Amino acid sequence: MLVGLEHMTELSLEPTAAPRTAYALLRRTAKALASSAHGAIVDCQTDTIATPTGVRRFVRSAADGVLDALELSWFSTYEAMRSHNWLDEFVRLLERELPEALPVRYGLYEPPPYRLRELGREHLVNFLAQECANPSKLGFAVWYPQRPVLHVHLLLGAGPSRHGWRSHRITIGVEAALLGQPGWATALQRIWRNIAHLTRTFYADVRTLRNQRPGGSNYRQELAADHHPVCSWFWAGIPRDGGIAVALGEPYLALWPEFEAAGERDRDIVFVAQSDWTTQQNVFDGVGGVPEGLAMQASGYAPGSFGPNPNPVYPPIWPFGNTHSERS
Repeated sequence: MLVGLEHMTELSLEPTAAPRTAYALLRRTAKALASSAHGAIVDCQTDTIATPTGVRRFVRSAADGVLDALELSWFSTYEAMRSHNWLDEFVRLLERELPEALPVRYGLYEPPPYRLRELGREHLVNFLAQECANPSKLGFAVWYPQRPVLHVHLLLGAGPSRHGWRSHRITIGVEAALLGQPGWATALQRIWRNIAHLTRTFYADVRTLRNQRPGGSNYRQELAADHHPVCSWFWAGIPRDGGIAVALGEPYLALWPEFEAAGERDRDIVFVAQSDWTTQQNVFDGVGGVPEGLAMQASGYAPGSFGPNPNPVYPPIWPFGNTHSERS
């Protein structure tokens, strides 16, 4: 019902034969606490959960117009991401922590024919396993999430290709204005970290992209919008601008010990992040910048285009083996 919950306060009433006025006082107290703390009321006697008037999961913004998007991205070579079991775990994580990211409708084309509410999670997981994780397929899916989530993209396939080296990539975009609403900053930080672990990411970041149009945009409007420095799933080194939060796993941690020294290790991943995600600072400024041997050497995009650079330039230190393949 709510996101980013961090605290629990317990109220109890004794004896159970207390007068009705005492029970009314208990309910009023619980309601006042939940209202002031933007919380929910859990009644263990009736097995119900409720929120006071005015406490909502999020306040919806205008459906159209230009807005800033907070984009969460993860890059990985973890082969299990193409398995049915992994995709099922990923969908369950979204169900638990960010259900608005689940597709209302999905499919291979517009308008997508499948409805999650009618067909259930198993159909969605089977569809993703067949279309996104099968190397013989195009790996493309139309995915309609719910606001405040703006888009969800899954690109599953890692290794050399004819057009350059690819990584698995997951991207979730949400309205940046959520950071000003109760609980959402905590919830988004949680899911970013949890998906980083689930994907065993080698690089993940969070950045604010301005001038986004949820309803689609023309070419001129697309030029005015911000874009992630990495085009699609074509990886060619660590972006020099890390946005407001970055996570590194292997093999980059072994190649950049200064990053680990400046960050927070959680199992096999180190996180460096601004405490306030509404800032526009480059998180790499606090760690001395990306080492030249690991950094992107050229734009990830073709000149004057939104497609990938047809002549990618790879950094001197490249830990992923061959970059190109003669096979499609």
